[in-house]
Amino acid sequence: MMLAQPSIGGVENTLMQTFRHLEGAYSLIIMTEKELIGARDPFGFRPLSIGRLNGAYVLASESVALDQIQAEFIREVEPGEIVIINEKG
Repeated sequence: MMLAQPSIGGVENTLMQTFRHLEGAYSLIIMTEKELIGARDPFGFRPLSIGRLNGAYVLASESVALDQIQAEFIREVEPGEIVIINEKG
């Protein structure tokens, strides 16, 4: 709901501003027509992994999921980190 609102308290709502308001444990992946976005909670309670498959980056909730699709494990998303994958990398 927060991402769908153009403004919160009169301030333009951005992805980072929305995540600053969230509390609790989460990792999430958002896919748009041009980007793949991954975010992990600031405490790192929920895992989120970055991998590569056939030259493309992939995100998964756990590294074991990358094994299942035979993707190369790159690294874990750091606690509080937001990664944006697009045509530039």
